[in-house]
Amino acid sequence: MSKERSQASHPVSMDSIFILSAIPPMAAILLLTLLLGVAEISIKDMQIPLTGQHSILGRAVVVHADPDDLGRGGHELSKTTGNAGGRIGCGIIGLQSAV
Repeated sequence: MSKERSQASHPVSMDSIFILSAIPPMAAILLLTLLLGVAEISIKDMQIPLTGQHSILGRAVVVHADPDDLGRGGHELSKTTGNAGGRIGCGIIGLQSAV
């Protein structure tokens, strides 16, 4: 499958990102290895630690095809999956090494 076809078939937006483990918005730079390639997302949050017991490093990120309706969409899947569609990519939160 070509990259161009992949991107057209699976548009990715910030609304499509579901954070596994129900953590608040992420801190630092996240690298997602998607079916489409590598996506870099930069979100700044002053409350999420990168070290210690509650570190976000090593947590999973899943990108879904559609926005999560948070159980309020009225669809039969809303209460269980948020009717967010299929999983199109995933990754683990980590730090990029200096080049």
